[in-house]
Amino acid sequence: MDRLFFPYHSPLSLAVVGVLSLVGLVLYAWRVRSVAGVRDRLGLLGLRLLAIGGILGAYLQFGTQDRQEVRRKGTVAVLIDVSASMDDGRTLEGTPRAQVQGLTRDLPDWWKGLSARWDLRFYEFARGLREVPAEEAGAGPARGGASDLFGALGDLAGSPEGLAGVLLLSDGAVTDAEGEALTPEAWALRTRDPPPVPVAWLRPSGSAEGGEGAFLSSVEGLSYLVVRDASPVRVRVGGLRESGPPLCLSIREGSRVLATAEVPGRTGAGEAMVEVPLFPRKEGDHVYEVRLEGPPEALSPGRSRRWVTGTVVRDSLQVLLLAGQPSWDVRFLRGWLRSRPGMDLVSFVTLRSPDSLVEDDEETTLVPLPARDLLVRKIEGFDLVILQNEELRRPDAPELVRSLEQHVRAGGALWVIGGDLALGAGFPWPEHLESLLPVRRPASGRGGLLEGEFQVEMAPGGRRHPALRGLGRLLASAPPLAAVHSLGGPTPEASVLLRTQAPGTEARPVLVTAARGQGRVALLATDTLWRWAAHPAGHEAYEVLLRGLVAWLTQDPQASDLRVRLTPREGLPGTTWIAEVEAVEGVRDVRVAWERQGEDGGEEALDPEVPLDLDPRQRAQVARVVTEEGPVRVRVTGVLGDHVLESEALGLVRPGSGERDAGGPSGDRLASWVRASGGLVAPMASPPDPDRLPFPVEEPQHIGVSRVDPLWNHPLLWLLLVAILMAEWYLERKIGYT
Repeated sequence: MDRLFFPYHSPLSLAVVGVLSLVGLVLYAWRVRSVAGVRDRLGLLGLRLLAIGGILGAYLQFGTQDRQEVRRKGTVAVLIDVSASMDDGRTLEGTPRAQVQGLTRDLPDWWKGLSARWDLRFYEFARGLREVPAEEAGAGPARGGASDLFGALGDLAGSPEGLAGVLLLSDGAVTDAEGEALTPEAWALRTRDPPPVPVAWLRPSGSAEGGEGAFLSSVEGLSYLVVRDASPVRVRVGGLRESGPPLCLSIREGSRVLATAEVPGRTGAGEAMVEVPLFPRKEGDHVYEVRLEGPPEALSPGRSRRWVTGTVVRDSLQVLLLAGQPSWDVRFLRGWLRSRPGMDLVSFVTLRSPDSLVEDDEETTLVPLPARDLLVRKIEGFDLVILQNEELRRPDAPELVRSLEQHVRAGGALWVIGGDLALGAGFPWPEHLESLLPVRRPASGRGGLLEGEFQVEMAPGGRRHPALRGLGRLLASAPPLAAVHSLGGPTPEASVLLRTQAPGTEARPVLVTAARGQGRVALLATDTLWRWAAHPAGHEAYEVLLRGLVAWLTQDPQASDLRVRLTPREGLPGTTWIAEVEAVEGVRDVRVAWERQGEDGGEEALDPEVPLDLDPRQRAQVARVVTEEGPVRVRVTGVLGDHVLESEALGLVRPGSGERDAGGPSGDRLASWVRASGGLVAPMASPPDPDRLPFPVEEPQHIGVSRVDPLWNHPLLWLLLVAILMAEWYLERKIGYT
């Protein structure tokens, strides 16, 4: 295609040449005004004007340019929503994601018609935008935590080149980049300008009457809990049918079911409010799963379960002390427990004859021990149970011990302290307590108290134990104990922390600890520890030992030698998580592993366990991007002396709250915006013919310039200019103008 072409000149140069030419023409006309007649003056002016035009043309150097163009098919971007809301809700045609997969799989001729008119390029969007091959578009699971449509349209602006339109496959639950629902003000701000190209939205079918199924509408009461406090968790269930099957609600943590409740009948709005009492046992950060259970056809597939983060705290430490008889050891321990801030003590001391084994109200001097109330009905209300010179020798002992063992394995703590009535000293070896004790019976079959002077030393297993932190330097100055128990060896999972060993004799355990399920137990094999509290040289050792042992038994997080913190607490899929690890001096071989909770509640490894290098301050950070929805856990292990330390932190990967709005007002606003901007909204079940889509079919594309031909290069133009100048000279000579 030939087009007139002008090379580039600066505006200043064009203005200077133009003004000078005009001034010259005016001056020339003024000079010939009285020399020639009107006809001759007009002829001279015309010739001079032609000459000036020729000179300007030579200066401009205009010519012709051969431009090559081609008209090719425009590009249509197919935007497929892969956010979490695409798996929420169910209609007779399935979830929105299933409808998208049906559209791409079951209508090949329709897609061929689109490809014949436009160049199709497929993109998936949620929190961001990424191009995918046509065969993979929409085939994977919904994984995004946000439906940032406006961000995706912004990323598409100007790319690819020649974009003719956007074909949108989404449920319309549009959110911001953080997954939060857009407010009316935010909608107005984002829709004040029309889309950069025409948009055709193929909308999934809405929920049919009774087709979606029951779903979790809201969960309240799990964000902040108190240990031993039965907190009511309020769950709102929607989508209930009038004559639907019975449904059950459960609260889980991992693979453990914490609480269950039946869902009552629906109200007039098809909803029901369920209160589930939850009794938290362990402080710290937790991730709970609230699950709606019932026949699959009665539940919404994507909204029948929800994960919620919660923090469990202690308002105070609840301690139960049961002592077999009064003693100095009992007196000093009770005084220490009562003096501790944030600690509530319930204590019972038996005042009856030591050799009486029958529980009879008439044989007690004060009140009978409410053993069943304390150890069966109200056992869950105590963080720590102390049996001091007490072995629960009662007719109902099997029931009491069974309840106590269940409590410990569920996360409670038990501390057994010896005496002249315990551990084979006053009675036969307590076989009914063997499932809880961290030691075996003595080889002789009967234990007892050995009297003498017993200096306590740190056992190899206690040198790095968190319960004895700071005690090692104090043992040398602590007074000896007056009596220790004769015991067998520790059980396989137990650790001896303190021991006493006279020259030429075998070592005897003084303090033994072990884990029982999720709880912990400790055994102190003496009733003369009060000598440390009463002696000036041992008072600090007594304080350090009790404080560290109680903190370890009750699993105080601040008492751990290896700690890890995960930030943020919650995040969208694709969030970068940072694990901050901190250890005390001496911890080595630190390793970190990332895990997530699987469908069955078990842990699935995201990465193999890898070593972690600590800086001089014994700290380290490690980051990872997690794309899978659900609880994420980072586990850190290390070695301190002979002990293996372990710490963990929990986080939750979940979509934003706006992702739970499956269309609704957001979808209606989106449809209005698309129609108002000249776009098209059509049901996905019956897509329109390709020729009805509001996209231009062809797009002109400039290829390049093959030839530039300046007109002033022709000799005839130069001859014409010379002829004009000669004619002007001749006319001037004729009229006598010089």
